[in-house]
Amino acid sequence: MLDYHVFLSLEATLVLRSLPKQTQYAILAFLNYLESNPFDEGDFISLEDPKTREYCIKGIKKYLVSYYVDHAGKEVKVTSISKNKKA
Repeated sequence: MLDYHVFLSLEATLVLRSLPKQTQYAILAFLNYLESNPFDEGDFISLEDPKTREYCIKGIKKYLVSYYVDHAGKEVKVTSISKNKKA
């Protein structure tokens, strides 16, 4: 077991709480999965700032979950949850 922990930004938490229950459960199931599978790169990688870090992005229902993994700290940090404009 890898013992990683998932942390959400305040912004991501507020968005998550505002979503329909089924969408909340789907996102929470994915975040739970990430605790034991932190090497999952999601659906694609985004370089928001090439000098800092890569962000993984996972599409869940009509939303995109953006996160990065801090392997040194054994943490997965969710930075945003946003509506997929293409969905």
